[in-house]
Amino acid sequence: MDIKQLFNYLMKHYPDLLAAVVIMGIGFLCAQLFKRFAHRYINTHGSPTEKRFLSNFIYVVILLLALIIALTKLGVPTASLITVLGAAGLALSLAFKDFLANVIAGFTIIFMKPFKIGDTVETAGRKGKVVNINVFSTQLVSDNGQKIFIPNSKVVSDAIVNG
Repeated sequence: MDIKQLFNYLMKHYPDLLAAVVIMGIGFLCAQLFKRFAHRYINTHGSPTEKRFLSNFIYVVILLLALIIALTKLGVPTASLITVLGAAGLALSLAFKDFLANVIAGFTIIFMKPFKIGDTVETAGRKGKVVNINVFSTQLVSDNGQKIFIPNSKVVSDAIVNG
């Protein structure tokens, strides 16, 4: 394809390209707006871990929706794209089942709140003060200063003694 053909192609599809760029721009602005709203709401109703996770999750979902809408505007068959992404998601979930188990357990810890940062807990055969909770692992510091990282799937599947 030479420059003239490219130019003609762009001129023919200019309205759709412009609409797709506008959709992505609006999607980006909406994602930023909802991320800030989630930050403010969770500041008054939740923990810093919830704030970080939920605001980033909302941001990514809105951007993905905007991308799918923009691709539809460009004439990309999104139904087949979504099917391929779904199949890839299934394959990845089987390949990363331990990773996903930790993420799901992380959601459980973040939202059920069996303990919070600063609590002294005993779980998965280890005891220490909770210094960080993320979607993959919980970090403790033992009495002797040793850092302990416990996968969240082990934390959720074991007894938790808080206090």
